[in-house]
Amino acid sequence: MVEEIIIFIILGLYFFLMIVVLTGVSLYKNTINSPKKTINEDSYFSVIISVRNESVRIENLLKSILNQKYDKSKVEWLFVDDFSNDNTVDIIRKILNEEVNYKILQAEGKGKKQAQKTGGENARFDKLIFLDADVVLPNNYLQHVAHQFNNCDLLIMPVSFKYENNTVAKWAYYEQLILNALNVGFGYFFKPLFANGANMAVKKSVYLDTVTIRKDWDLASGDDVFLLQACTQLHKKIKVAYQPEVLVQTIPPQSWKELLYQKIRWAAKMKRYPLDLSFITGLIISLFNLLYIILPILSVFQIKYVEYFAIIFLIKMMIDKMLLFLVVKLLKTEYNKPESFIISVFYPYYQWIILALSMINKPVEWKGRKVI
Repeated sequence: MVEEIIIFIILGLYFFLMIVVLTGVSLYKNTINSPKKTINEDSYFSVIISVRNESVRIENLLKSILNQKYDKSKVEWLFVDDFSNDNTVDIIRKILNEEVNYKILQAEGKGKKQAQKTGGENARFDKLIFLDADVVLPNNYLQHVAHQFNNCDLLIMPVSFKYENNTVAKWAYYEQLILNALNVGFGYFFKPLFANGANMAVKKSVYLDTVTIRKDWDLASGDDVFLLQACTQLHKKIKVAYQPEVLVQTIPPQSWKELLYQKIRWAAKMKRYPLDLSFITGLIISLFNLLYIILPILSVFQIKYVEYFAIIFLIKMMIDKMLLFLVVKLLKTEYNKPESFIISVFYPYYQWIILALSMINKPVEWKGRKVI
């Protein structure tokens, strides 16, 4: 009896949570402002890109920078070198040449956070954009960011993996779509669950204020979510702009090892999360996925658990399908129903493998460094 109560409490919380998300995505899609037809070049931007050993990844970003249809005098591109030991800097100079206003800075400390901090402190303009070195920008990206970055202090924008025809890339692609759906759904009603350092904008004055109160500088990961938390703590205005015009694409992981290492880094920072809506949401989803894993095992001993699992399975498949449908419509990305269904079936096992590995505290490798 007690276990049945626990099952239905978790199921009820999960169902309520997903209804909130689905409603938020639907309402957001119906109420977003259409981008202005006239080019908006009223804003001045300092675009900060931390780079470390990016020689095989950065070329597409550099080409998309050259294609930006924006007043070049109103944007500076700051590449902050995080102690690369390849020819990343040479590639930047060769491709960009004198065609855009750019600088190459040396990070004052090791790690992406320190590189971003160096860029923020040396930026000329008050509106900062943080990008990763392996993203590709839409041609009118800066115009649309200028349009969206108004009446707010922190602007959170979407990131999508490129759709590639291999299992790992597809897995990462659909996982990121679901995460985007969760973020915009919660962002509509409350605050977004997370930020992505590959695509976000913040006022320089606000960023520098957050630097003084953040306690996460010893962690290699979390340059984005801890900035979000600091802005929340300072009661800054946070806005989501999940539209295809500001969607950047990035290269997906090419192996299971690379994907797992990436997610372990992300999961490890959960230890520093405050007990807020983001933490509670993650906990409810994790407990629901744990039920998904445990109930088939319990069914071996008692047949009633087969019915409970069937209910959970149907709810999960239905909600995942609806979330994918809505976010694909919102961001205008690709969607293949059969393969997304297979990923939904196995995703709970994957999530709990990530959580288990993140608790071991064994260093993983990222760009040639051992990090937690």
